[in-house]
Amino acid sequence: MLFTAVPMVGHFHPLVGLAWALRCGGDEVLVATPVPGFGSVITGAGLPAAVVPSDIGDGEYAAASGVDFAAGSVDAALAASGRGWGMLAGRALAGMRGLVGAFRPDVVVSEPCEFAGRIAAAEAGVPWIEHAWGLPPLEQHAAGGSEVLGRLPRPIASVHPSPPSLWPSGTTGMAMRPTGYHGPARRWEPREPAAAPRVLVTFGSVVVEHGRAGDLVEIVRRLAAGGLEVIVGLADALVPRLGTLPDGVVHAGWTPLHPTLDSCDLVVHHGGTGTAMAAVAAGVPQVMLPQMTDHFPTAERVAASGCGAVLASCPAPAEVERAALRVLDEPSCARAATRLAQEVRELPSTAAVAERVRAEATETEVRAAETTLREHGDHAAQGPGQLPDRAAAAAR
Repeated sequence: MLFTAVPMVGHFHPLVGLAWALRCGGDEVLVATPVPGFGSVITGAGLPAAVVPSDIGDGEYAAASGVDFAAGSVDAALAASGRGWGMLAGRALAGMRGLVGAFRPDVVVSEPCEFAGRIAAAEAGVPWIEHAWGLPPLEQHAAGGSEVLGRLPRPIASVHPSPPSLWPSGTTGMAMRPTGYHGPARRWEPREPAAAPRVLVTFGSVVVEHGRAGDLVEIVRRLAAGGLEVIVGLADALVPRLGTLPDGVVHAGWTPLHPTLDSCDLVVHHGGTGTAMAAVAAGVPQVMLPQMTDHFPTAERVAASGCGAVLASCPAPAEVERAALRVLDEPSCARAATRLAQEVRELPSTAAVAERVRAEATETEVRAAETTLREHGDHAAQGPGQLPDRAAAAAR
């Protein structure tokens, strides 16, 4: 099983649960990256990494992610991100072809914005499966990539680690329980009992790094002044950008979201899929301030379930405080969040989806072998040695 992802944690982390389920089931798993510096993130998750030769620098994928597009059309920003990632995929494609040829995977699993893996798989006759970050992928990303790379191959199956009640009408694919991997992290131990409603504030892995530290600090100050117990979830390396936090505000570091959210009454965040799905799984109401591209549709879908509120990208801190208090005081938000959490608990596990992935891949391989046998009927009578290795194995 070859996994491919854009070298950003928000794109790679959602794949870790299924990768480990396949590995624990006996499959050989390898994760490809075109940026050498990202290899340590992959191996930090306990998975083998392969660096695909390319000339791509460390910051180029983040630069193509649409960080600066929040003020314009969301559809245009999504397509622009797709074009940017498409250009980067083109620069990684030769190396990815070489890796697919050397590793000879039976299946390639790619997240929605890594295009080189799916192209190399299709060229090699290897089935590929699309693994969403949470909610089903947005068409605009692939459409933007197609403008650069030409028509992109379709997957044999799709995996969506999210509750189907949040999916757009007509969506198909395998639902999977979100597993909540968020990287090597320390667990934050809360003070008990909370003296006031406890709120986790996090802007994920990209937003603060690209200039929104001041917004986060002002929001934290306002929530703390309003009598709420505030926990800030942020990587240690970014903390200096926050300056001095108000008394009583706790910096929890890069904390695993699931156990942290279990002790919280609300999460205020940027609309990132990882944070949103962690809150959904934990049954915690949300106030979302989408910042870029996919944050906007994710926030809208989650808020439409009734479990929280979505605000503008740069709201006044007082507006965030009002929304937080409103959501905390509204029993229907807590009930909606509880319903979503129950739906998540009833979804197939990563182990169950791993079995389905194997079944889908085997069925695809057998169909391909049958086609090959029909096309080479005269040779088939002479034995499977006349057929391509993959077709012969599937035929047997």
